[in-house]
Amino acid sequence: MKKEILLWHLLFFTGLVQAQQETPARKHTRKFYAFTPLQLMVPVGEFKDKANFGTGLGLGFRGAWEVLKDRYIFLGGEIDYLMYHKSSVKLPYNGTTARTAVNNQIFMTHAMVHVIPRLNTKLYPYAEGLLGFKHLYSKVNIVDTQADSDNNQIDNYALQKDWAMSFGGAVGIAKKTKSGLAVDLRVMFLNGSRTRYVQGRSVAIKGPYDITYSTRLGFTPSLFIQLNILGFD
Repeated sequence: MKKEILLWHLLFFTGLVQAQQETPARKHTRKFYAFTPLQLMVPVGEFKDKANFGTGLGLGFRGAWEVLKDRYIFLGGEIDYLMYHKSSVKLPYNGTTARTAVNNQIFMTHAMVHVIPRLNTKLYPYAEGLLGFKHLYSKVNIVDTQADSDNNQIDNYALQKDWAMSFGGAVGIAKKTKSGLAVDLRVMFLNGSRTRYVQGRSVAIKGPYDITYSTRLGFTPSLFIQLNILGFD
């Protein structure tokens, strides 16, 4: 599954480059870049009922290029990283005190089609379609709380990890500022194929290497509410 998804992305971006080369000559190709310093993930449907966590927090980046002159259709990509649940316990270990933390995280990357209306205003809406993959993983990190912060790592290892196809859409509205940048509020919905994940509040840490938890194989529908900073070129 992972190799197939990566191959799909390679073919998509190869096609994007080819489309750029075949676009009629112009003085300037519109493009934009968006940094997401804050995004909130809200699980919905069965993911909300079975994942056993509240919300997730993270950041991201996306960029796109206009593929047809004055058509206001852009192709690009997006990457996002979020942490959606964390469990942490301090316990005696080998003559010291170790903090054992289980971090549940998600990494996503998508190809994106971005469409905006022909509005010559400082405030404009847009819509996007997304297709890519997501990687859900739970990682254990063990540190010595009595050691120097530069040399306190005892161990880290993967508790659970899995890949899944991901697809969905987004809508947003951006407002240009005098600086030339724009502030953007975006809402994205993503679902995809089934994946196995750790159910957040099922984690019980009895020791650095004695952790019990439950997993579930299911869909992961989620809403993502993002605050973005856009730059244009």
